[in-house]
Amino acid sequence: MTSSAAEQRAMRRALELAQTPGVPLGPNPAEDNAFELVNFGLLDCTLDAAHPEALRYVESGDRLRLIAVEYALPMACSSTPPEEFLPGVGEWEHEAGAPFWMIGVFVWSGASSGAQ
Repeated sequence: MTSSAAEQRAMRRALELAQTPGVPLGPNPAEDNAFELVNFGLLDCTLDAAHPEALRYVESGDRLRLIAVEYALPMACSSTPPEEFLPGVGEWEHEAGAPFWMIGVFVWSGASSGAQ
């Protein structure tokens, strides 16, 4: 097999994952080991309060607990954060290494302050 065929397979797999709702990103030590499921199909230039781009979970006993929903807007769509979307729920941020404006909305009051 040539390297170009292997690269093409890898690219096809990456594209398949990008279309799969809820791709797990794994635990994030910077967020108290909370982990996210990201729906890459929703990462576009629209925001919909009923369809967050990501869901954030923590382990709770032998199950997972949803602690936050997250919205993301590619910076290519807007040079400034979309302050008019869900005003008053928090601050839009630019996460290092990700070209997105992001905001997390906590849905469980037991979430620690570090899992933002």
